Amino acid sequence: MGDGQSKPFDYDNFGTNIDERYQMIRDYAQVRRQWQQLIDNERERRLRCTTPSGVPLAPVFQFPSISMPYFQRF
Repeated sequence: MGDGQSKPFDYDNFGTNIDERYQMIRDYAQVRRQWQQLIDNERERRLRCTTPSGVPLAPVFQFPSISMPYFQRF
């Protein structure tokens, strides 16, 4: 597959090749793990930005690489 040649999609025999099927499962599992990591990171970030009762400490704007609270109380 990785030789740069895109072969036409074989609809009739799709999923019959066991290696292709396992590769699809592995790809799906990898993407699922990456999404779960993003979700966990965001949950952790939100927990750090709240009091124990869940009240936000300060509004936090999320940019791609930085987070900037526009005021800091503590």
